[in-house]
Amino acid sequence: MSSTSSAAQSSEPDPTGSDVQVSSTGMTYRPILELGEGGMAKVYLASAKGPGGFNKLVVLKSMRESDLDDDAIRQMFMDEARLSARFNHPNLIQVQEVSLDLDPPFLVMEYLDGKPLSALRTSESMSLGMRLSIISEVLTGLEYAHTLRDFDGAPLGIVHRDVSPHNVFVTYDGIIKVLDFGIAKMVTNSTRTEAGEVKGKLAYMAPEQMLGADIDCRADVFAVGSMLWEAAVGKRMWDGVSEAQLMHRLAIGDIPKPSQFGEVDPELEEIILKATAPDPKDRYPSARAMQQDLDSFRTRSGQHSSIRDIGSVLADSYQTERRRHAELISAALQNSLPPPPLELEDAAIEEVAPPPSRARWLLPAALLLLALGGVAASRFWSADGSAAASPVSSEVSIAAAPGAAASPLPEALGKTPEAAVSVAEPAPEPEPSAAPESSGHEKASRVKGPRGVRPVVAPVAAVASAPPAAAPTANEGCNPPYYFARGIKTYKPECL
Repeated sequence: MSSTSSAAQSSEPDPTGSDVQVSSTGMTYRPILELGEGGMAKVYLASAKGPGGFNKLVVLKSMRESDLDDDAIRQMFMDEARLSARFNHPNLIQVQEVSLDLDPPFLVMEYLDGKPLSALRTSESMSLGMRLSIISEVLTGLEYAHTLRDFDGAPLGIVHRDVSPHNVFVTYDGIIKVLDFGIAKMVTNSTRTEAGEVKGKLAYMAPEQMLGADIDCRADVFAVGSMLWEAAVGKRMWDGVSEAQLMHRLAIGDIPKPSQFGEVDPELEEIILKATAPDPKDRYPSARAMQQDLDSFRTRSGQHSSIRDIGSVLADSYQTERRRHAELISAALQNSLPPPPLELEDAAIEEVAPPPSRARWLLPAALLLLALGGVAASRFWSADGSAAASPVSSEVSIAAAPGAAASPLPEALGKTPEAAVSVAEPAPEPEPSAAPESSGHEKASRVKGPRGVRPVVAPVAAVASAPPAAAPTANEGCNPPYYFARGIKTYKPECL
């Protein structure tokens, strides 16, 4: 089955046979459209995805699940996969991956955007020169397959056995590909054709192949000669002939001449008759030999067209169908993609986030609290650094030690860690001769609390004791004979 991208051959994905395939290389193949079904496999257009964001369209040929228990069909599929994987030629379909260890086994081929030659049979936009150019490219690809050798240098003896317009693909870029080596015969095949078993399309089959005799590359040459007959005349060689009559005429070697059905250049007819000779010995010995004569005729007759011209004409003639097919693929891709998973982090954010009505007043409330805090601080601290009058009923003082005189709060900050905050009943006021009278501001800042309250002293980090008191003079006496400086008991020198 060819890897055609024609919309006419596309259908909806098979619900039972379009499972995702995962290969051992880490590639994931998701079938999106069923392209067709052959004798032993189904062909899908698939989306290939791999590591690093790799993504492309491919053709997935998967063995039918109903034939998995048939050892002969399984072996044929494996032979095709191994053979196709060996090809590396621009005129042969490229196999990108083969997976035979999975059930069902599958192979991955390149995706071609274009039309099979069978769909161009009645196309008026395709001239004779274009058709001859396509056949010349087919012969190039077959010559490569016929002469392919094994790794040890031994010829593989490959014969396609099913060369026909259905298995020749023309892309919109003007590339010609030979498809479907599913029933190809080669020396190393694990399966052999049973007696009386005929494989291939009868309308393009060589007599010896129809009779079940041994065949070689000349059987493919006959098939290409039948395609050339069709290109020159404009219709199929056995058109209107029943299958029984066709087999009889092939058996007796009764091959129709092109000139009997239309006007054909004598040189071109000679090439066709030699390619379709009933006896293999009378045919071209190789695809290359036939291509040389065909290219010589194209040059002399002016029937020469580049593959680029073919692609351009094809793209213009089928632009509507091509656009419709692109839309079909795009829709299939959208339907085959799973919905994106919900991120857990996003869901958590949505659940925790406050509603808009609640979030609107959070910022104004915070600004209001900051403003109220600033007003309170400005009322607490006076302009000269002393504490403002407090409405509380207790006294706040900074003391270096029990019984020491209290100092204004701003002057005590940042001094020594021995200081403590004392909330208590004020100590008895000193004698007028022992301490100077407090200023009016200091009086206003000292608020006495109720009596009978025991002092509560708590250490405060980064808060220093009051500045040392001035050293007493000699006329003050030595009662007591010491004083405290920064919390250190210091004796008066005159009292020693």
